[in-house]
Amino acid sequence: MSRITYPQVVLFGSMTAGWHENVIIPLLEQLGVTYYHPSPQGGDWNEDKGKSEALVMQQAETIVIVIEASSSSFASLAETGWAAASSAVRGQRLILYIMRDYHPHIPLWMRFFPPLRRFFRTIENASRRARFLALQHAERLRGDIPSLIICDNLEGVRQELINIYSTPPA
Repeated sequence: MSRITYPQVVLFGSMTAGWHENVIIPLLEQLGVTYYHPSPQGGDWNEDKGKSEALVMQQAETIVIVIEASSSSFASLAETGWAAASSAVRGQRLILYIMRDYHPHIPLWMRFFPPLRRFFRTIENASRRARFLALQHAERLRGDIPSLIICDNLEGVRQELINIYSTPPA
């Protein structure tokens, strides 16, 4: 019977900003760290992919969640609480970076159509509230969950991964 192996690091959060491919994945590959990136599996999200993501999150050493400003990221924001619970219960590290602002890209023609403008304003306000609340809860749990690492920027996430996975000099 073959044994299933799980990656050391899982990468969750905003899927559209390119932070996975441009910053974190090259670093993990340089460090020789295995990782799970849900986006390249192709197609739209579905419940089977969600089950796989939950299983991989459960088994990883380190959970990385980066929420950028270009996506509302509601699903990822909801997942931050479960990632914090998982890290507390299972002793995993959770590296969290949430940009406070949300700046949706709205095509110019949509900005002049009042119903769409109101719709985007509603989405923007909801995303900003969710980001604020997720960060507030994380800050208040930081002392109770020693493995919770909150970063102020993407470079901080990168540096934490280097600190965790770099081989100390001989």
